[in-house]
Amino acid sequence: PVIVNDVEIEKTLMPNKVVTTTIFEKLVDALLDKEVETISPKPNDVFELGKGNGIKQGSDVLVIACGQIVNDALDAAEKLEAEGISVEVIDMFTLKPFDKELVLKEVQGKKSVVTFENHSIIGGLGSAVAEVMAEAGVACKLDRIGVLDMFGQSGKPDELFELYDMDAKAIAKAAKEIL
Repeated sequence: PVIVNDVEIEKTLMPNKVVTTTIFEKLVDALLDKEVETISPKPNDVFELGKGNGIKQGSDVLVIACGQIVNDALDAAEKLEAEGISVEVIDMFTLKPFDKELVLKEVQGKKSVVTFENHSIIGGLGSAVAEVMAEAGVACKLDRIGVLDMFGQSGKPDELFELYDMDAKAIAKAAKEIL
């Protein structure tokens, strides 16, 4: 199976089976005309361009994730809940246009925000969340998890996620340190 990250690239690869981690199953199915396996916790969510989806409610930390690592965010939330830290998780599967309203609504009352993305933290999800919060005057601690300001490496996704410290352990660690 191929994990969907960039639909245009995946269209050229034309796999027999596509695995998605968010709610893209209908979109991918329509574009690729392939069997789609969804491993999202809420497969019946509605895909709306420019709108993120809240997939877990919580009151202490807001984790906003995108891409194939959303399930890692849910795993981290589960670990943190066991330690008494309440975590909300948003799947921000569309960045342009960006769902400012959802971020501003859900950051209210939170002690901190952690963004989690599978690419550079510069100019991506973390930057968009920081800009929205700053422009609205929201004072809340923010940590961005992703590829730092460095040249990227090639390799298998699992190896790269480990190399760049981009997994459920990294989210849990960041959420605890930022509280």
